Amino acid sequence: MKRARWVIPLIVLPTLAAAFVPPPSFVINKWVGRTKSVRTIHVRQKTTLYENGQPAGSLDEELWMKRPGLYRKTMSYAQGNVDWIVGPQKAGRLFQGKFDVVPPMEVMGAAGLFYVYGDSKRLTAGFRQAGVTSDVARWVLRDREVGFEIGDAAGSRVIFAKNENRPMAAELGGKSHRFSISNPPRFRIPYPEIIEVSVQGKLTERTEITSVDVDGPIADSLFEVRSASPKR
Repeated sequence: MKRARWVIPLIVLPTLAAAFVPPPSFVINKWVGRTKSVRTIHVRQKTTLYENGQPAGSLDEELWMKRPGLYRKTMSYAQGNVDWIVGPQKAGRLFQGKFDVVPPMEVMGAAGLFYVYGDSKRLTAGFRQAGVTSDVARWVLRDREVGFEIGDAAGSRVIFAKNENRPMAAELGGKSHRFSISNPPRFRIPYPEIIEVSVQGKLTERTEITSVDVDGPIADSLFEVRSASPKR
C-alpha cells in the first residue's frame, strides 16, 4: 500500500516592495481627472487647536479656491480676521491692514495644494515647490491602508490611497497631515471631512469640514491683497 503524498502548492504573496510601481505622473493624472471640470471651491470648516494632547481653543475658517492657483483662507479670531492669500501676483498673510509676504505653499498648506490646481502640470510644479521630489515613488502601508507615496522617504512627500485615488496624507514642512475622505465622498468632490495635523507624532490641529460648495461664483477681486475679509 502506497502512502498518500500531499502536495502543498507554494503561494507567493505579493509584497509592497515587489509590486509594480507606476510613474508618479500616472497617479497624479488620475487624481486630477477626478476634479478636472471643477472651477471654484468654497469651504467652511472649524479648526480645534491642541496643546499637550488637549484642546486649546477653536476657530471658524472659510476657504475660497479659484483654479488655477488662486486661494484665500479667512481665520476668525477674537482680535480680528487673519487672511492667507495666494493672488495673481503675490502671496502672504493679511492682518489688521498689514500684509506679510509668505511663500504660496505655506499659505495654502497641504489641503490647498491638492485642490487649488486643475491640471497635472501645475500640481506637479506645486509639489516641487513644497519640497516633494515628484519623480520618486513607492507603495507604503499607512493606517492599515495601502498608499502610493511620492517624494523622498525621509523628506517631504504626499500619499494617495491606492484603491480610491484620493489624497490620503502628506508630510510637508515638518508637519504630518492626515485626510479622512469617505467612499463615496460626503461632498460633491472627494474633499476631506476631517484633516488632522501632527508634529513629531503629537496632534496640533483637527479640522472638521462642514460644507464644500463647488463651481459657485467667486470674483477675482477676492484674491487681491487690498480686499478685506468677506462678510459672512
